[in-house]
Amino acid sequence: MVARRKKSGMTIRLKRYFLGTLVNGMSLHKSDSTMMRNGCLTICHFQIPQDVLFIYDKLVRLLLDILAYPPGTRTPHEEFVERIAIYLLNSLACQVDGPLKKLVGKDLGAIQVGNLKTLCTF
Repeated sequence: MVARRKKSGMTIRLKRYFLGTLVNGMSLHKSDSTMMRNGCLTICHFQIPQDVLFIYDKLVRLLLDILAYPPGTRTPHEEFVERIAIYLLNSLACQVDGPLKKLVGKDLGAIQVGNLKTLCTF
């Protein structure tokens, strides 16, 4: 049996419009955990990182903002959003090379050596 990739039927232009609108909406409503959860889950349905390369920087910053709160200050609902954000960040960081990987790891500080865990192994 051969696995087939699902075709979305969406043009590149439509994907970009949709994802751009979604990320902009999430950026405006960072404090709404339902918006963040649904937005992250929707992004999971796209091909990561191929479909989001055009907004890579903005999306990474948004996902890092989700994780900016100190541990123990979030509700279980918000912790679920954090887990989705970590999954997306890991997918974004581990499937690109060069400047984009450096952006997540070094430039934006997602990966630090020391007491903190890394998102992926380089």
